[in-house]
Amino acid sequence: MPQAPVSPALRTLFDTVAASLQAQDMPRALDVAQRALATAQTPAERAGAQYCMARWHYLHGELDVAIDQAAAVCTLAADADEPIWLGLARTLQARCLNAIGESPSALDLALLAMQGLASVEPGGEDVAETCQAATIALGVIHLDLGDLPAAMQWCERAVELARPLQNQAACGAALDTVACVRSAMAARARDAGHVELAEQHERIAIAFSTEAVQVAHRIGHVDYEASALLNLAESLTLVGEPTRALTLLQDWARQHSETLRRQRSHMHDSLGQIRLAMGHLDEAVTAFETALSLNDDRVHRATITEHLSSALERCGRWQEALARHKEFHALHAQVSAERAQRNARVAALHLDAEQERARARVLTTSNDQLRRRAEDLQRMTVEDPLTGLANRRRIDALLSGPQDDHWLAILDVDHFKRINDDHSHAVGDAVLRMLGAILRDNCRPTDTAGRLGGEEFIVLYRGDPLAGPAAVERLRQRVAAHDWSAVAAGLQVTVSIGLAHATEANDGHALLALADQRLYAAKRGGRNRVVSSG
Repeated sequence: MPQAPVSPALRTLFDTVAASLQAQDMPRALDVAQRALATAQTPAERAGAQYCMARWHYLHGELDVAIDQAAAVCTLAADADEPIWLGLARTLQARCLNAIGESPSALDLALLAMQGLASVEPGGEDVAETCQAATIALGVIHLDLGDLPAAMQWCERAVELARPLQNQAACGAALDTVACVRSAMAARARDAGHVELAEQHERIAIAFSTEAVQVAHRIGHVDYEASALLNLAESLTLVGEPTRALTLLQDWARQHSETLRRQRSHMHDSLGQIRLAMGHLDEAVTAFETALSLNDDRVHRATITEHLSSALERCGRWQEALARHKEFHALHAQVSAERAQRNARVAALHLDAEQERARARVLTTSNDQLRRRAEDLQRMTVEDPLTGLANRRRIDALLSGPQDDHWLAILDVDHFKRINDDHSHAVGDAVLRMLGAILRDNCRPTDTAGRLGGEEFIVLYRGDPLAGPAAVERLRQRVAAHDWSAVAAGLQVTVSIGLAHATEANDGHALLALADQRLYAAKRGGRNRVVSSG
C-alpha cells in the first residue's frame, strides 16, 4: 500500500487489509477495511480507506460496487491532490472494465493512470509500486485485446519494475502474466503451423512460470503459487512433458490439502487435463468429478462440467456424457444471464469512466505516444543510458533482495584505457554499447545483465545451480570471438570475469564483493579468463 500522508494507526489498518487479502482472509479484510473507513479523517485518509473497500469488492467479484467505489476514490484523491491513490483507483477501474470485456475503455483508463503518475517524482516505494500496478494492468489489457507484442512489452516492464519492490507478490504475479503472454504467443504460432516457434515460446513461458512459483512459494502466497503452477503444468504438457506436470501438481496437492476448495478444484481440473493428454481416460474422469465436487462457483462448474463431458465421451460413456453436456449448457445459460446483469450494472456506472476517457484523449493524441512517455519515465529509473542494461540503482535493488541459488558474474573490459587512448572515447563508448548487446543476447529471460559503471558489468544468473560457470565461459569466448573491426579497424576486445555463487556469501552485497575479488584475480592471472573459486 502507498505511503500517503496518513496516521500510523490508519497505516496499520491499510497494511492489515493488504495482508488479509493476500492470505485470502476475506472476512477479516472486510472488517478491517470498514474500520479504516470509519476512522479516516482527512481526504487522503478517506481516499486510502475507500480504495481498500474498492479492492475488496473487486477481489470478491463485485465489480459494479468496486468500480463505483474506485470512482469515489478518484474524486477524493483529485480533491486532495494525491496522485498515488488516484493512480491506484484508475488502475482498479481499468481492471474492472477489462473483466467485463470493456477492454478499450479499460486501456484508456490505465493509460490515464500512467499519465497522472508521469508527473510524480520517482524514487519512493509507493510511486514504484503504483507504476508497476498500472504497467501490469496495461499488459493484461493488451493481452485480452489480442495485441501480444504490446502485452509482452508492458508485462516485461512490469517484471523489471517489480523485482526491486518489497512487495514480492507483485513480482510473482508479473512473472506469471509474462508466462501467460508467452503461452498465448505459442498458441498463435501453433495455429499458424509454426511448431518450433510455438515450442520456443512455451519453453520461455515455462521459465517464467517456474520463477513465479518460486517467488510465490518463498513469500507464502498460496493463491499466486497455485495459479503459476497451473500455468506451468499446462505449458509442460504442451511441450510433451505431461509426466513432469503431473508430478508437480500431485506434490503440490499433497502439501496443500488444507487450502481453499476453489484452489483444490482448479488443481484437480488441471490434473484431469493432463490425464487426458496422457490417455488415462478413467483417471481423467475421476479428477474432473473431484474438481466438480469441490467447486460451488457457476462459472468454474460450467468449465469443469464441459471437461468432464468430453472425457466421458472419450471413454465411450455416451449417456453420462450427454447428461453432463446438458448440465453444462444449463450452467452456461445461467452464467451468461448473470454476466449480462452484472455488466449492465457496471455499464450504468460507466459514465464516470467515460468522462475519464475523454480526459485521456485530451491529454494525449494516441496511446502509442503515451506508452512511449510512460516507458521513458520508467526506463530512466532502472536503465543505464549508454548500454540499455540495468543501471547501478537497479542492481543494488536486486542485490538487496533474496539471492537463492543465483550466480553473480562481474566483467571488466581488459585494457579499456588503452582502447580510449589508442582509438578515442567515442570508440570506447561504442565498445561498451556492443558489449551490452552481447550480454543481452547471452542472457535468458530469467537472467539480468547490468552496468556497474565505467567498463564494469554484471550478470545475475538465476535458476540452474550448475549453469553459471559454463554460461560465463561461453560469454567470455563470445566477446573474444566477436568481430570488433566494425567498431574500429584492428580492434580486439576481451573481458576478465569473476564469478561467485549465492551459497558463498551471506547477502547480495557480500556476493558482489566476492565476485569482485575473483575479477581482480582473473586480471592478475593474465586477463581474458574466468575465476570462479579461490
